Amino acid sequence: MTMSRGRRRALLCVAAAVAVAPVVAGAPRGRAAGTGIDGIVSQCRATGLSGWALVDDATARLHASLTHESSWHLWYTPEASVRHGQGRDTQYNLALARVLRGLGFDVRVVHAALVRGLGQPPWFQRGHLWLRVTHDGHTRDVCAGHADNRAGHVPFVAVSEVQVARPWTPWVVALGLAPFVVDEGWHAILQRRRPGEWLYRPIS
Repeated sequence: MTMSRGRRRALLCVAAAVAVAPVVAGAPRGRAAGTGIDGIVSQCRATGLSGWALVDDATARLHASLTHESSWHLWYTPEASVRHGQGRDTQYNLALARVLRGLGFDVRVVHAALVRGLGQPPWFQRGHLWLRVTHDGHTRDVCAGHADNRAGHVPFVAVSEVQVARPWTPWVVALGLAPFVVDEGWHAILQRRRPGEWLYRPIS
């Protein structure tokens, strides 16, 4: 008897859930609730800074809210990434975009499939998403990924074409990374070891 298409889909969904659930359950929880995006906006406004100094202050505050660079938490929204202190570029830089827009800056979210200067991650992690902020007629690259980043001074260079990110771009990235995350998670479980640093590491 031939299995119906709907039943096959249902079984595939169940199998995927069984494979993913232990990896998700094993993900580090992070802190319960840090400063949210709105809180960072309020803190920045209270400084009295303006222009690029304000952009740098917002970037530093957003970075300081993070404890770990994590591809383990692909389901986090930008707000959740900030509150829990862990996430990847598609999460914390989107959070920074919201902060900077809340402060009145013109912000474009961009990404490239290949960048150079962020160490030697696996081939499937060599893309990056960051911001291009325009102020007073000048546009600078901005990224919250490192403590010493400043507007116009980031440690990476795009090797492939830089494109404007679409609303679905972070989710496409997450779906593309998910099989690698699940595979690494299961290897760590079965071998009783820590996962690779590309998956979860203290942020620099």
